[in-house]
Amino acid sequence: PQKSSDFFAFLAQFKIPTWVVPNNVVQSIATKDPETGQLTFEGVERFLKHNSLHMPFLLELTKLHYESKYTPPRKPYDFYCAHALTEELRNPAMSWTSFWVNEIEVAKHKQHLFYSNVYGMTLISASDTWEETRMSYCDQIETLTAQIKPGDPLEQQNKKTFFSHELGFMRNVEGLSSIPVQILSFRMVESTFKVEKLKAVRKDSVIDVPPEYFRQSSD
Repeated sequence: PQKSSDFFAFLAQFKIPTWVVPNNVVQSIATKDPETGQLTFEGVERFLKHNSLHMPFLLELTKLHYESKYTPPRKPYDFYCAHALTEELRNPAMSWTSFWVNEIEVAKHKQHLFYSNVYGMTLISASDTWEETRMSYCDQIETLTAQIKPGDPLEQQNKKTFFSHELGFMRNVEGLSSIPVQILSFRMVESTFKVEKLKAVRKDSVIDVPPEYFRQSSD
């Protein structure tokens, strides 16, 4: 925690523009058998195929990971981060302040990343105060843990039980520091799970932004 805290403090001190890819912006590639409701590997294979990753060795690694006893979420987080990094290298303007195309803001959402030099934790929030951020997080945990049912799969029961313990801990964590960050978000084609270019957002719709606009920058 201390070294991570030192790194974030370094970014803050020198006002280094920072982008992040939180877990919750990475879409799931999980698929289920329509008859049994059991997880299948079809979604993972579809993702690998349409993102030019369908090689025997990578397929074996993904099966070992996603089908392990730990049942991790089926989200291509590392690929998503790599995609964000390569897009930034191709189009450096993206990682600075949001820019606009025909009054539509490209999907780089300005947030605050709160961090601790005691606990190994980070939280990203639209609020710039820790108190509001903590209250919002605790409210979400309370909603989740209230939904524990006897018929829940064991994985879900364990997850909700863990969150109920975390709730008591979070209520006592005080005064975390923060840095401003930009969240990068990509579009994943639902039929193929192919990760594509950044999307643009406005209140009433979501549209694709042509690649040529990524070469424009503004403050």
